[in-house]
Amino acid sequence: MDAKKDRLQIKTQIKRRPIKTIQGNVATIRLYRSEKEKPKLAVLMSKSIAKKAVERNSIKRTILLLTRKHIPYSFIDVLVVPKKTIKEYTKKEIEKELEILLHTK
Repeated sequence: MDAKKDRLQIKTQIKRRPIKTIQGNVATIRLYRSEKEKPKLAVLMSKSIAKKAVERNSIKRTILLLTRKHIPYSFIDVLVVPKKTIKEYTKKEIEKELEILLHTK
């Protein structure tokens, strides 16, 4: 029942219609606008992929790998990942992760 509750929580946080849908090779990632804080966005991905991303601690890399497309990172303020607890990443954390990504390539 925990997973169902998480999904419900996420659904209440975001509006129904995604702003942008990115069709990846492995998954579809949808960007949503958060209802609570208007300028913020959320990213939802499948639970198994989110779990792998959290385990590897590389959500940005996972999104890049899945989509093989460039997401404008300035566009994403908050990243919501369905896991046991909803993980939220601030824009600064995403930018820091991006910097690490760019320097390791």
